[in-house]
Order: sequence, then structure tokens, then C-alpha cells
Amino acid sequence: MSESRFRLLTAGAVWVGALLLFAPPTFLGTIWAVEEFLAVAGVSLSAPVRLLVDMTAFLIAVLVATEIAAWRLHGGDWLRRGSRRVRVVRIALAGVVSVGVLAVSGALAVVMASAAASGRYGTVVIGFAAAFGVAFVVSAVRIGREFRRGYQDRDASRRLS
Repeated sequence: MSESRFRLLTAGAVWVGALLLFAPPTFLGTIWAVEEFLAVAGVSLSAPVRLLVDMTAFLIAVLVATEIAAWRLHGGDWLRRGSRRVRVVRIALAGVVSVGVLAVSGALAVVMASAAASGRYGTVVIGFAAAFGVAFVVSAVRIGREFRRGYQDRDASRRLS
């Protein structure tokens, strides 16, 4: 297999993996955030507008998964590609995702504690399932880093021989 074909297959596999791991939670989190915002605002959406919201959430999920795949393939150089405006947006996106993960983790801990105190054990089970999902994602990111590191070591050894 040629080097360029191998790189293309690797990039495709990393992108598909990022789509499978990160797009569904991003999509659901975006939909949930919009629903919560609309509930607080007391606004309901018609079917065409709801479809537009769903399509926008899907595009955001694919964008986040693509950026995560780029980060997994290129490491820190991922933040430095593109124009200054694109870099600022990319860094802001990384910051928002990081803060979102921390906020969801904190909210999950509070919900699980209050559910356990009031005897709603189904909520606690769902909370543990969500915590397991977060641990799975963290493990997947670490595995991706090690895969990338091993792939780069393989490339370096090829160039030396």
C-alpha cells in the first residue's frame, strides 16, 4: 500500500471514529441546550423551524467531530492552522467544549446526589451510565493519542531505513 493511500485511510478512520464517538453527544447536547433555552424563554417552535434547529445541530456535531479528528491527527498544530480569525474561532470552540464538559460533569454529580437522596434510583443508574460514557470518551481520546504517536513513530522509522 502506498504511503499516501495509507495516510488517507488513517485520516478517514480517525474521522469516522470521531464521528461515532463525538457527534452523537454533541448533537444531543446542542438539541438539549436549545430545548432548555426555549423552555426558559417560554417559546415553542413550529415544525419547519424545529427541523432547521435539528439540521444546525447536526452540522455543529459534524464540525466538532471534524475538528476533534484534526486535533487527533495533528496535535497542537491543529490550533495554529488557518487565518487569525479561524484560529480564534477554533480556540474559542475548544474552550467552549472544555467548559461544557466541566459543566455537564458538575450538573451530573448534583443530579445524581439529589436523586440518590430522594430515592430515585433510576436517575442514579442513568447518571452512572452517563459517567461511564464520559470515561469511554476520555479513554477513546487517550487511545487516539497513542495511535497517533505510534503512527508517527512508524513514519519516523520508515524515513530512517
